[in-house]
Amino acid sequence: MLLRTGRGSTWGPILLGIYGLTFIVTGPILPDPALGYPPGASSALTIHGAIHILFGLLQFTSLIAACFVLARRDAALERRGWSWYSVATGLLVAASYVAFVLTAKLLDGGPTGLIERIGIIGGGIWIALLAIRLMSRSFPRVFIE
Repeated sequence: MLLRTGRGSTWGPILLGIYGLTFIVTGPILPDPALGYPPGASSALTIHGAIHILFGLLQFTSLIAACFVLARRDAALERRGWSWYSVATGLLVAASYVAFVLTAKLLDGGPTGLIERIGIIGGGIWIALLAIRLMSRSFPRVFIE
């Protein structure tokens, strides 16, 4: 990552690396059937389901922590817009995860998957914009006339 020195230059990349690695782990490990889908499926927790839940929790918490670590870095560098955007993204991801867990437990057939994806998409957009911002600073600008 292109954070050479300063606040967040160690933990920001580590947390984002953990977030990325959790996709590799959870990708081939499918979650257990839940919320009555598919009909007739067992609701017992399997080892695959437990691994998916554990790494899903690690995934969300590492992204939330990265948002706040890099928000603090941006605040120290007086990048207020990016700092607030990172805080807002961290709060969105945290709120979506809490709402996801609550709706999964309390509502039968509720909008659980949609709520989960709001956090995933919001975090993914933040990561993409962060990457664009960091990469654009590292390449010299070339003007073609």
